[in-house]
Amino acid sequence: MLIRRGLAQHYLDHALKWLKRAEGSATQELREAERRIIDHYLKLATTCTEPGAGQNPRASFESDTVPDTQALADAQLLNALKLARAGAWQYQVEPDRFTFNDQFYSVYRTTAHAVGGYTMPSAEYINRFVHPGDAELVRRVIERTSASDNPVLSDEFEHRAIFGDGSTGRVLVRWFFIKDASGRTIMTCGINRDITEFRHVEQRAGESELQFKRLVEQQVAGIVIIRQDGSLAYVNPRFAAMLGYAASEVIGKPMATFVVERDRDRMAARTDALVTGEVQSTPNRFAVRTRSGGTLDVLGQAATVMWDGQPALIGVIIDHSEQRRIERAMQHTIEALAGMVELRDPYTAGHQRRVAKLACAIAERLGMTQAQIDGLRLASAVHDIGKVQVPSEILSKPGPLSTIEYQIVQQHSEAGFNILKGIEFPWPVAETVLQHHERLDGSGYPQGLRGDAILPEAKVLAVADVVDSMMARRPYREALGLQAALDEIEAHKGKLYDPAAVEACTSLLSERGSPFKAASESLPNGAN
Repeated sequence: MLIRRGLAQHYLDHALKWLKRAEGSATQELREAERRIIDHYLKLATTCTEPGAGQNPRASFESDTVPDTQALADAQLLNALKLARAGAWQYQVEPDRFTFNDQFYSVYRTTAHAVGGYTMPSAEYINRFVHPGDAELVRRVIERTSASDNPVLSDEFEHRAIFGDGSTGRVLVRWFFIKDASGRTIMTCGINRDITEFRHVEQRAGESELQFKRLVEQQVAGIVIIRQDGSLAYVNPRFAAMLGYAASEVIGKPMATFVVERDRDRMAARTDALVTGEVQSTPNRFAVRTRSGGTLDVLGQAATVMWDGQPALIGVIIDHSEQRRIERAMQHTIEALAGMVELRDPYTAGHQRRVAKLACAIAERLGMTQAQIDGLRLASAVHDIGKVQVPSEILSKPGPLSTIEYQIVQQHSEAGFNILKGIEFPWPVAETVLQHHERLDGSGYPQGLRGDAILPEAKVLAVADVVDSMMARRPYREALGLQAALDEIEAHKGKLYDPAAVEACTSLLSERGSPFKAASESLPNGAN
């Protein structure tokens, strides 16, 4: 009776172990299969404790005749594994024999018929299915399993495998064994899973993570990842340096810790709204507290990502004061370049500045982004910079230009592009200057672009440029006036000029009290 109770406890222990494994299994199929294994052990434990179930439980292991209850439980186990499409096997120490189910052979991309049956000795199993480089590993595991005196040993290991189609991969082996009453191992049971693709995905994920870290750690902007609870899951060295800390001192702490008190509630609400998708990401200005106790104005923008399987935010944060210094330096550069043109061509004095104001107003009315408007402002301010390469006698010629002279003037768009392309603007300034004489129907220059091939900024600049040029006096003609300019863009709306830009421009110049209308009416004939 004592032996029977010991066996019952042994089976119950196995049931508990498999219960823990089932809770951590990755798929529903495996969880279902493992729970059926648990049922198997519980039935065996019940058999050992039922009155009159037999006086010699040890004989059930040592004889060739297995009690009906155990045979039924074994049959249920294998059937459950078959339904779960799991590759199951049993190994009998004596007579050194593996027995496999059909799903085992499916894992190894072959069939029982192709192999020659459902049973084979361990040496054949290793030779047929185990990669030569891992053969010794598998032998040691089999020997360790057989020799162990642990009555409830169960484990898992991974090894390289050879599949029936000649390819190689990796399999995960999860197993447990059964001992007789004397502690002798008589059988090992297990499940093999093909994890080749999983390991490939894992490797690619690791490579992607490494590339991500290399990328963000070299950024001049701060990069942060914020979990749903507001804590920092990752910061790059640049963000940590902004605050005066090492990255390791910042990770894990709430982002709110570093935001100045006046901005904390607003930032917390915004973070929640971004994670839940209630609002879209837009640049956001706030202040952070540095290690020295000072404050730093920053500009941040975030997007929702998945991090460790949970929604999180990835944010890009830049030093706003540094950004403003860069923008001011660019603005001064542009103003200097614009002045070069005006020194050589008195008729363009003020033209570029007026075009910039009108173009930006059109862009705002069209709902263009702030980044597009900022880039358009700079491009408009120097859209005629290429005229520094046009001879002065052509620019100031009082009469009509000859065909050759007009072709020389047309080169100013490309010349302007060549001057600006070496400057690293965060906007397509050089490209906008290059395209500001392109037209929707392909009749423009220098590339003859059509429709959507033209930048939106260049389409707006084209309208503003034509209108301002027509309203003012040129060396070869008198000013044509506001109405002539409006008639021109209306007549060619949709053919030469973007319809939306034309409508926005017409609206701006026609509204009573519009500063653009007032400016056009007071424009002196000699100002351009």
